[in-house]
Amino acid sequence: MDIGSNYLRIMIAQINIDGSINVLEELVNTTNIGKDTFSKGRIAVSAIRETCETLKGFTILRKEYKVKNYKAVFVR
Repeated sequence: MDIGSNYLRIMIAQINIDGSINVLEELVNTTNIGKDTFSKGRIAVSAIRETCETLKGFTILRKEYKVKNYKAVFVR
């Protein structure tokens, strides 16, 4: 999961024995976190709610794929 100021992204991939990677699914959703922060100096409640809903969806997807190892990244 990549949590940025303009988008949220999840990539689900399989790492093979030889070290190669197969991307199984990748989803990107835009967010207003950065826009609100730069224009208003704070994140709007609606942007927080939308972000939380997107992250909940990512969690469901991760569970559907039975992901064992994952990493969330927040980029400033």
